[in-house]
Amino acid sequence: MAINFLNRWNSYRGPIAPLRYAVWALYVTWWDAIRSRGLAAIAGTAKWRDEAFVLWFRTLSPHFIRMESSTVVPELVASADGIVLELGPGLGNQIPSFDKTKIDHIYGVEINGSFVPDLQAKAVACGLEGKYTVINCGVEDTDVLEKHGIKAGSIDSIVSMQVFCSAPQPEAVAKEMYRLLKPGGKFIFWEHRRSDDFVTRTVQYLWNFPWSFLARCNLNRDLAPIIRAAGPWKNIESMDEKSQPWEMLPRVWATMITGERRKSFGIGGAGNIRTRDEAWVHDMISAKDAVKRRKSSTSAESRESKSSTFSWRLKSLFGSSRTNSIPEATK
Repeated sequence: MAINFLNRWNSYRGPIAPLRYAVWALYVTWWDAIRSRGLAAIAGTAKWRDEAFVLWFRTLSPHFIRMESSTVVPELVASADGIVLELGPGLGNQIPSFDKTKIDHIYGVEINGSFVPDLQAKAVACGLEGKYTVINCGVEDTDVLEKHGIKAGSIDSIVSMQVFCSAPQPEAVAKEMYRLLKPGGKFIFWEHRRSDDFVTRTVQYLWNFPWSFLARCNLNRDLAPIIRAAGPWKNIESMDEKSQPWEMLPRVWATMITGERRKSFGIGGAGNIRTRDEAWVHDMISAKDAVKRRKSSTSAESRESKSSTFSWRLKSLFGSSRTNSIPEATK
Protein backbone atom coordinates (compact mmCIF):
# COMPACT_ATOMS: atom_id res chain seq x y z
CA MET A 1 0.00 0.00 0.00
CA ALA A 2 2.83 2.39 0.91
CA ILE A 3 4.65 1.56 -2.33
CA ASN A 4 1.48 2.16 -4.34
CA PHE A 5 1.00 5.55 -2.65
CA LEU A 6 4.62 6.51 -3.31
CA ASN A 7 4.35 5.54 -6.96
CA ARG A 8 1.19 7.60 -7.34
CA TRP A 9 2.70 10.59 -5.55
CA ASN A 10 5.81 10.60 -7.75
CA SER A 11 3.77 10.11 -10.92
CA TYR A 12 1.22 12.80 -10.11
CA ARG A 13 4.04 15.31 -9.49
CA GLY A 14 5.66 14.35 -12.81
CA PRO A 15 4.32 17.24 -14.95
CA ILE A 16 5.89 19.90 -12.70
CA ALA A 17 9.43 19.69 -14.14
CA PRO A 18 8.50 19.79 -17.85
CA LEU A 19 6.06 22.64 -17.21
CA ARG A 20 8.80 24.66 -15.53
CA TYR A 21 10.89 24.26 -18.68
CA ALA A 22 7.88 25.28 -20.77
CA VAL A 23 7.42 28.50 -18.77
CA TRP A 24 11.15 29.22 -19.12
CA ALA A 25 11.03 28.60 -22.89
CA LEU A 26 8.04 30.93 -23.29
CA TYR A 27 9.72 33.69 -21.30
CA VAL A 28 13.05 33.43 -23.15
CA THR A 29 11.41 33.34 -26.58
CA TRP A 30 9.02 36.17 -25.78
CA TRP A 31 11.84 38.38 -24.46
CA ASP A 32 14.01 37.67 -27.51
CA ALA A 33 11.07 38.48 -29.80
CA ILE A 34 10.45 41.81 -28.02
CA ARG A 35 14.13 42.79 -28.25
CA SER A 36 14.44 41.88 -31.93
CA ARG A 37 11.04 42.97 -33.26
CA GLY A 38 9.80 45.42 -30.67
CA LEU A 39 6.15 45.64 -29.72
CA ALA A 40 5.24 44.22 -33.14
CA ALA A 41 6.19 40.83 -31.68
CA ILE A 42 3.05 40.94 -29.54
CA ALA A 43 0.94 40.65 -32.70
CA GLY A 44 2.92 37.57 -33.74
CA THR A 45 1.98 35.48 -30.73
CA ALA A 46 1.57 32.27 -32.74
CA LYS A 47 5.09 32.56 -34.18
CA TRP A 48 6.94 33.00 -30.91
CA ARG A 49 4.81 30.34 -29.25
CA ASP A 50 5.90 27.94 -32.01
CA GLU A 51 9.50 28.98 -31.42
CA ALA A 52 9.07 28.52 -27.66
CA PHE A 53 7.71 25.03 -28.16
CA VAL A 54 10.72 24.12 -30.31
CA LEU A 55 13.09 25.46 -27.62
CA TRP A 56 11.24 23.45 -24.95
CA PHE A 57 11.25 20.31 -27.07
CA ARG A 58 14.93 20.68 -27.99
CA THR A 59 15.86 21.14 -24.31
CA LEU A 60 14.01 17.99 -23.22
CA SER A 61 14.77 15.99 -26.37
CA PRO A 62 17.66 13.95 -24.85
CA HIS A 63 15.26 12.79 -22.13
CA PHE A 64 12.61 11.87 -24.70
CA ILE A 65 15.13 9.90 -26.76
CA ARG A 66 16.41 7.95 -23.74
CA MET A 67 12.89 7.17 -22.59
CA GLU A 68 11.61 6.10 -26.02
CA SER A 69 14.68 3.95 -26.72
CA SER A 70 13.71 1.76 -23.75
CA THR A 71 10.24 1.11 -25.22
CA VAL A 72 8.86 -0.53 -28.37
CA VAL A 73 9.21 2.74 -30.32
CA PRO A 74 12.43 1.86 -32.26
CA GLU A 75 10.94 -1.51 -33.23
CA LEU A 76 7.70 0.07 -34.37
CA VAL A 77 9.43 2.73 -36.48
CA ALA A 78 11.73 0.12 -38.05
CA SER A 79 8.69 -1.82 -39.28
CA ALA A 80 7.64 1.00 -41.65
CA ASP A 81 8.21 0.26 -45.33
CA GLY A 82 7.50 1.53 -48.84
CA ILE A 83 6.16 5.08 -49.12
CA VAL A 84 6.07 6.40 -45.55
CA LEU A 85 4.29 9.40 -44.05
CA GLU A 86 5.74 10.47 -40.70
CA LEU A 87 3.21 12.53 -38.81
CA GLY A 88 4.60 15.38 -36.68
CA PRO A 89 8.30 14.38 -36.77
CA GLY A 90 9.43 17.43 -34.77
CA LEU A 91 13.24 17.40 -34.49
CA GLY A 92 13.45 14.06 -36.27
CA ASN A 93 14.11 11.88 -33.23
CA GLN A 94 12.64 8.82 -34.98
CA ILE A 95 14.63 9.16 -38.22
CA PRO A 96 17.59 7.00 -37.05
CA SER A 97 15.19 4.10 -36.34
CA PHE A 98 13.88 3.79 -39.91
CA ASP A 99 15.19 0.75 -41.81
CA LYS A 100 16.57 2.40 -44.96
CA THR A 101 16.58 -0.92 -46.82
CA LYS A 102 12.77 -1.06 -46.60
CA ILE A 103 12.04 2.59 -47.36
CA ASP A 104 11.21 4.01 -50.79
CA HIS A 105 10.57 7.53 -49.55
CA ILE A 106 9.55 9.30 -46.33
CA TYR A 107 7.35 12.40 -46.17
CA GLY A 108 7.66 14.24 -42.86
CA VAL A 109 4.47 16.28 -42.37
CA GLU A 110 5.31 18.94 -39.76
CA ILE A 111 2.96 21.86 -39.10
CA ASN A 112 5.42 23.85 -36.95
CA GLY A 113 7.76 25.60 -39.37
CA SER A 114 10.29 26.29 -36.60
CA PHE A 115 11.14 22.56 -36.57
CA VAL A 116 11.91 22.39 -40.29
CA PRO A 117 15.65 23.36 -40.32
CA ASP A 118 16.50 20.84 -37.58
CA LEU A 119 14.39 18.17 -39.24
CA GLN A 120 16.04 18.61 -42.63
CA ALA A 121 19.51 18.53 -41.06
CA LYS A 122 18.65 15.34 -39.17
CA ALA A 123 17.50 13.60 -42.37
CA VAL A 124 20.77 14.48 -44.10
CA ALA A 125 22.86 13.40 -41.10
CA CYS A 126 21.09 10.00 -41.09
CA GLY A 127 21.83 9.39 -44.78
CA LEU A 128 18.29 10.05 -46.02
CA GLU A 129 19.05 13.02 -48.26
CA GLY A 130 16.80 12.68 -51.28
CA LYS A 131 14.64 10.09 -49.52
CA TYR A 132 13.15 12.31 -46.81
CA THR A 133 10.94 15.23 -47.83
CA VAL A 134 9.78 17.72 -45.21
CA ILE A 135 6.31 19.16 -45.86
CA ASN A 136 5.46 22.16 -43.70
CA CYS A 137 1.69 21.79 -43.31
CA GLY A 138 -0.97 19.92 -41.38
CA VAL A 139 -2.33 16.58 -42.48
CA GLU A 140 -5.66 18.30 -43.15
CA ASP A 141 -4.02 20.47 -45.85
CA THR A 142 -4.87 18.02 -48.61
CA ASP A 143 -4.11 20.48 -51.41
CA VAL A 144 -0.50 20.80 -50.20
CA LEU A 145 -0.09 17.04 -49.75
CA GLU A 146 -1.50 16.31 -53.20
CA LYS A 147 1.26 18.42 -54.77
CA HIS A 148 3.65 15.77 -53.42
CA GLY A 149 1.51 12.90 -54.72
CA ILE A 150 -0.01 12.16 -51.31
CA LYS A 151 -3.66 11.32 -51.87
CA ALA A 152 -6.21 8.62 -51.06
CA GLY A 153 -4.66 5.15 -51.13
CA SER A 154 -1.11 6.36 -51.86
CA ILE A 155 0.79 5.59 -48.61
CA ASP A 156 2.19 2.22 -47.47
CA SER A 157 3.00 3.17 -43.85
CA ILE A 158 2.08 6.02 -41.54
CA VAL A 159 4.17 6.58 -38.41
CA SER A 160 2.77 8.59 -35.49
CA MET A 161 4.79 8.78 -32.26
CA GLN A 162 3.15 10.95 -29.59
CA VAL A 163 1.37 13.19 -32.09
CA PHE A 164 -2.37 12.61 -31.65
CA CYS A 165 -2.31 14.28 -28.24
CA SER A 166 -1.64 17.60 -30.02
CA ALA A 167 -4.08 17.27 -32.93
CA PRO A 168 -6.97 19.79 -32.65
CA GLN A 169 -9.39 17.23 -34.18
CA PRO A 170 -7.99 13.73 -33.58
CA GLU A 171 -11.07 12.00 -35.03
CA ALA A 172 -10.64 13.81 -38.35
CA VAL A 173 -6.89 13.11 -38.38
CA ALA A 174 -7.44 9.38 -37.75
CA LYS A 175 -9.94 9.13 -40.60
CA GLU A 176 -7.62 11.06 -42.90
CA MET A 177 -4.78 8.68 -42.05
CA TYR A 178 -6.97 5.74 -42.99
CA ARG A 179 -7.97 7.44 -46.24
CA LEU A 180 -4.35 8.01 -47.26
CA LEU A 181 -3.26 4.42 -46.64
CA LYS A 182 -3.26 1.80 -49.37
CA PRO A 183 -5.36 -1.35 -48.84
CA GLY A 184 -3.23 -3.42 -46.48
CA GLY A 185 -1.29 -0.30 -45.44
CA LYS A 186 0.10 0.11 -41.92
CA PHE A 187 -0.74 2.74 -39.34
CA ILE A 188 2.09 2.52 -36.79
CA PHE A 189 1.53 4.52 -33.62
CA TRP A 190 2.64 4.93 -30.01
CA GLU A 191 0.62 7.49 -28.09
CA HIS A 192 -0.24 8.42 -24.53
CA ARG A 193 -3.88 8.24 -23.50
CA ARG A 194 -6.45 8.75 -20.77
CA SER A 195 -5.93 6.50 -17.76
CA ASP A 196 -8.33 3.68 -16.89
CA ASP A 197 -7.75 4.35 -13.18
CA PHE A 198 -10.30 6.76 -11.69
CA VAL A 199 -7.87 8.60 -9.37
CA THR A 200 -5.19 8.98 -12.04
CA ARG A 201 -7.79 10.05 -14.58
CA THR A 202 -8.97 12.77 -12.18
CA VAL A 203 -5.40 14.03 -11.73
CA GLN A 204 -4.95 14.05 -15.51
CA TYR A 205 -8.00 16.30 -15.86
CA LEU A 206 -6.62 18.65 -13.18
CA TRP A 207 -3.25 18.92 -14.90
CA ASN A 208 -4.64 19.12 -18.41
CA PHE A 209 -5.31 22.87 -18.51
CA PRO A 210 -1.74 24.06 -17.81
CA TRP A 211 -0.31 21.09 -19.72
CA SER A 212 -2.36 21.68 -22.87
CA PHE A 213 -1.48 25.40 -22.84
CA LEU A 214 2.25 25.10 -22.10
CA ALA A 215 3.19 21.66 -23.47
CA ARG A 216 0.56 21.91 -26.24
CA CYS A 217 -0.88 18.43 -25.88
CA ASN A 218 -3.74 16.76 -24.02
CA LEU A 219 -3.26 14.33 -21.14
CA ASN A 220 -6.77 12.91 -21.10
CA ARG A 221 -7.67 11.82 -24.62
CA ASP A 222 -9.22 8.39 -25.01
CA LEU A 223 -7.37 7.57 -28.22
CA ALA A 224 -8.03 3.86 -28.70
CA PRO A 225 -11.74 4.30 -29.65
CA ILE A 226 -10.82 7.20 -31.96
CA ILE A 227 -8.33 5.09 -33.88
CA ARG A 228 -10.63 2.04 -33.98
CA ALA A 229 -13.41 4.19 -35.45
CA ALA A 230 -11.19 5.58 -38.23
CA GLY A 231 -12.00 2.69 -40.57
CA PRO A 232 -12.49 -1.07 -40.91
CA TRP A 233 -9.08 -2.31 -39.71
CA LYS A 234 -8.13 -5.94 -40.24
CA ASN A 235 -6.62 -6.32 -36.75
CA ILE A 236 -8.95 -4.22 -34.64
CA GLU A 237 -8.03 -6.05 -31.40
CA SER A 238 -4.25 -5.75 -31.74
CA MET A 239 -3.82 -2.58 -29.68
CA ASP A 240 -1.62 -2.87 -26.60
CA GLU A 241 -2.65 -0.71 -23.65
CA LYS A 242 -0.69 -2.26 -20.76
CA SER A 243 0.14 0.24 -18.02
CA GLN A 244 0.32 0.75 -14.29
CA PRO A 245 -2.73 2.37 -12.68
CA TRP A 246 -0.70 5.35 -11.43
CA GLU A 247 0.94 6.28 -14.74
CA MET A 248 0.16 9.83 -15.82
CA LEU A 249 1.07 9.00 -19.42
CA PRO A 250 -0.19 5.45 -20.02
CA ARG A 251 0.50 4.29 -23.58
CA VAL A 252 -1.41 2.67 -26.38
CA TRP A 253 0.40 1.31 -29.43
CA ALA A 254 -0.10 -0.98 -32.40
CA THR A 255 0.52 -1.54 -36.08
CA MET A 256 -2.97 -1.36 -37.53
CA ILE A 257 -3.62 -2.82 -41.00
CA THR A 258 -6.24 -1.30 -43.29
CA GLY A 259 -8.99 -3.56 -44.62
CA GLU A 260 -9.77 -4.34 -48.25
CA ARG A 261 -11.21 -1.36 -50.09
CA ARG A 262 -12.32 -0.43 -53.57
CA LYS A 263 -13.09 2.84 -55.29
CA SER A 264 -16.69 3.84 -55.79
CA PHE A 265 -17.98 6.49 -58.19
CA GLY A 266 -21.46 6.86 -56.71
CA ILE A 267 -22.54 9.45 -54.16
CA GLY A 268 -19.42 11.20 -52.90
CA GLY A 269 -17.70 11.45 -56.26
CA ALA A 270 -14.75 9.77 -57.89
CA GLY A 271 -12.14 8.49 -55.49
CA ASN A 272 -14.52 7.93 -52.59
CA ILE A 273 -13.15 4.80 -50.89
CA ARG A 274 -15.41 2.23 -49.29
CA THR A 275 -15.08 -1.32 -48.06
CA ARG A 276 -16.66 -4.06 -50.19
CA ASP A 277 -19.57 -4.40 -47.73
CA GLU A 278 -20.11 -0.63 -47.59
CA ALA A 279 -20.10 -0.47 -51.38
CA TRP A 280 -22.64 -3.31 -51.61
CA VAL A 281 -24.93 -1.56 -49.12
CA HIS A 282 -24.49 1.75 -50.96
CA ASP A 283 -25.31 0.15 -54.31
CA MET A 284 -28.37 -1.57 -52.85
CA ILE A 285 -29.62 1.69 -51.35
CA SER A 286 -28.94 3.52 -54.62
CA ALA A 287 -30.96 0.93 -56.53
CA LYS A 288 -33.88 1.33 -54.13
CA ASP A 289 -33.63 5.12 -54.41
CA ALA A 290 -33.67 4.85 -58.20
CA VAL A 291 -36.86 2.76 -58.09
CA LYS A 292 -38.47 5.28 -55.73
CA ARG A 293 -37.43 8.17 -57.99
CA ARG A 294 -38.92 6.42 -61.05
CA LYS A 295 -42.17 5.76 -59.21
CA SER A 296 -42.24 9.35 -57.96
CA SER A 297 -41.52 10.66 -61.46
CA THR A 298 -44.29 8.50 -62.98
CA SER A 299 -46.72 9.64 -60.30
CA ALA A 300 -45.78 13.29 -60.85
CA GLU A 301 -46.24 12.95 -64.62
CA SER A 302 -49.67 11.38 -64.05
CA ARG A 303 -50.68 14.22 -61.72
CA GLU A 304 -49.37 16.81 -64.17
CA SER A 305 -51.37 15.20 -67.01
CA LYS A 306 -54.55 15.27 -64.94
CA SER A 307 -53.88 18.85 -63.92
CA SER A 308 -53.35 19.90 -67.55
CA THR A 309 -56.62 18.26 -68.61
CA PHE A 310 -58.47 20.01 -65.80
CA SER A 311 -56.89 23.37 -66.70
CA TRP A 312 -57.87 22.96 -70.37
CA ARG A 313 -61.48 22.31 -69.36
CA LEU A 314 -61.53 25.47 -67.19
CA LYS A 315 -60.14 27.53 -70.02
CA SER A 316 -62.73 26.17 -72.43
CA LEU A 317 -65.48 27.15 -70.01
CA PHE A 318 -64.24 30.55 -68.82
CA GLY A 319 -61.48 31.50 -71.24
CA SER A 320 -63.41 34.04 -73.32
CA SER A 321 -64.87 35.95 -70.40
CA ARG A 322 -61.45 36.09 -68.56
CA THR A 323 -59.53 37.34 -71.57
CA ASN A 324 -62.11 40.04 -72.24
CA SER A 325 -62.08 41.29 -68.67
CA ILE A 326 -58.27 41.64 -68.30
CA PRO A 327 -57.86 44.73 -70.56
CA GLU A 328 -60.72 46.41 -68.72
CA ALA A 329 -58.92 45.87 -65.40
CA THR A 330 -55.68 47.33 -66.71
CA LYS A 331 -57.09 50.47 -68.23
